[in-house]
Amino acid sequence: MNYLRSIALGLIFGIFASSHSFADQAIGLSEKAMLQATMQKHIDDQLINGAYLHLDKKSGQVRELYPVTAHPMIMRMAKYFVLCSHFQDENSNEINVDFYIARRGNVFLVFQSLVDERTALTKLIKAGKVSRVN
Repeated sequence: MNYLRSIALGLIFGIFASSHSFADQAIGLSEKAMLQATMQKHIDDQLINGAYLHLDKKSGQVRELYPVTAHPMIMRMAKYFVLCSHFQDENSNEINVDFYIARRGNVFLVFQSLVDERTALTKLIKAGKVSRVN
């Protein structure tokens, strides 16, 4: 009977251990490199005459943003990731762009980019929904 209890407890523990969220799992150096490459490829694929175009919802104007530097920090939001990059507008104002990335099989894809909307990310961090990856 103790043998069956041990097996049952082992199965329960195995199920519990395998059901931990992605947020509990560390990511390796190769995955970090893939995430950075995903963000960079997304930016490169969207450039028109060297500019990342963004429709400003308030003004109705299309802003031309120019890539400057990618942040090395990677953040996690459950099973998703957030990476950031600095851009400059045509007046040399610094603009933060946050890229939200998902895994699809063995690759990563940008599913959302927020231009100059840092308050959204700040709220997620304060709520404990986004944290820095190892």
